[in-house]
Amino acid sequence: MRICSLLPSATEIAFALGLGDEIVGVTHECDYPPEAKEKRVVVKSAIDSEKLASRDIDESVQRHVRERKGIYAIDLLRFRAANPDYIITQDLCDVCALDYHEVMEAVKWLTAPPKIVSLAPTRLADVLRDIERIGVSAGKQVAANELVRRRRVGKLVPIEDESEALSYPPSQTERLECRDLLSALQQLPAEQRQIVVWIGLDGVSYQTAADMLGIPIGTVMSRLSRGRAALRHIVEGEIKWNWGEKRC
Repeated sequence: MRICSLLPSATEIAFALGLGDEIVGVTHECDYPPEAKEKRVVVKSAIDSEKLASRDIDESVQRHVRERKGIYAIDLLRFRAANPDYIITQDLCDVCALDYHEVMEAVKWLTAPPKIVSLAPTRLADVLRDIERIGVSAGKQVAANELVRRRRVGKLVPIEDESEALSYPPSQTERLECRDLLSALQQLPAEQRQIVVWIGLDGVSYQTAADMLGIPIGTVMSRLSRGRAALRHIVEGEIKWNWGEKRC
């Protein structure tokens, strides 16, 4: 199987299911696990958020939206060289990731029609179902079931009671990892930390974050990009993430 993952979260899922060796293409934002950064990049951004000010990013995003141009683009030469027969993409948000219709246009350049799995999760339960979908379609159903089972361990309780809700205590290593992550988050500027937590941990959409803060969506993208880069720099080599339970 030759897999192109056109979504960072899908790349993480694929690696977690043991499909890392079969991934032949990823996006420029796929940076976890570290092995993902060694894969061929077949999706790039039309906006260089690292070099532009927040206002410039917002203006560029708005211009692309008005002109019905994608904010992300497939590198057709690299995509054709990857020659995937299995593609994981999304059809939930044209601003957050590659447009689904562009994916459908790009596959016309491949030598044979690939299997396409499109994700559109809006809540945690959907994410777990997507893991199962990928597992079934990629022949990793057992691994997917186990991964979902681990993520579902525990029970729902009022947040004020969460300290008593752990079915078993975290290990010393997990405590240290969680402590280091929280420490790294505290070192970020407040506006970056807020966006990283909302979007990266809570799953809030770009548009929702922009609406809640009363700022342009381009500013949200800029803060997230800078916050992720800063956080990665702080924790590089200190925290090794995995798909086991994190209980902090």
